[in-house]
Amino acid sequence: MTSIHIHSIVALMNRRTLALVDIENLYGDCSPQSPYGPITEQDAAALKRVVESLYDCPETPAVVASSHAVAKTVMWGWPEAGRRWRSGADGADLALLNEYTPAEIAERFARVIIASGDGIFTDFVAECGRLGVRVDVLSRPEALSKRLALAAGNIYTFDSSMFGGRERAA
Repeated sequence: MTSIHIHSIVALMNRRTLALVDIENLYGDCSPQSPYGPITEQDAAALKRVVESLYDCPETPAVVASSHAVAKTVMWGWPEAGRRWRSGADGADLALLNEYTPAEIAERFARVIIASGDGIFTDFVAECGRLGVRVDVLSRPEALSKRLALAAGNIYTFDSSMFGGRERAA
């Protein structure tokens, strides 16, 4: 039996799900200079509910990443999540990609939810799938990378007009 099969069997026995959340990608633009306002605690809590709607168990662990600029807001809007902060180009993405390797996910989880449409996750998602992990991607339709969509097992989108009635950028 190969190690891939062993990873798949262990993951299936666990039946656990992990959520990796790039909250800035889900929101669109968290910066104070955003044309529709900075992310609020209410926005973070609304995104939490969207992600949680995909959970198969209320105890699903979530790791939420953002830049340092919105860290406090995210912390108050999603207090029970593990939080990772990294600023700069692709900061939140890189923080999530450094959290687990696909092999570590395959050892511990049967399913991973990638809450981001960024193409930077494509190879990670493909490798998780190759190791037998079910990969679901949650994204705003306009932010979903075509390559990421092809690599994912399931795609879920949501209407981003839910954010306080503010005008959303296209």
